[in-house]
Amino acid sequence: LKVAGASTLGDGPRGSAVAAWGAVIFTHVLMWSAHNRSLADAGVPLLHVTVTNLAANTVASAVLGHVAFGEAIGWEWMCGAACILAGTCIVVSSSNSFGPNQKQAGGKED
Repeated sequence: LKVAGASTLGDGPRGSAVAAWGAVIFTHVLMWSAHNRSLADAGVPLLHVTVTNLAANTVASAVLGHVAFGEAIGWEWMCGAACILAGTCIVVSSSNSFGPNQKQAGGKED
């Protein structure tokens, strides 16, 4: 029995949009869970990978946006990207200086 004006998931533009966003969220959750599992197996610190991923995504988004869509890259964006890259270098290099028996800023030991 179908009620007039009612739609099911996938019927009409709204239902297909809901299904598309559901697929996007599901694939992102799946990707992050696989990413975190592989990091745990490899023994790579999550902080290193996270900040490196942030920097790489920022640069790749700008380059691909400029090449594919002709987006302008202004000096403000370049300054922001430089700050992100500098922060990435600082985080990765400073966290490498802690050995397994040294305390980090939070007072916890590795």
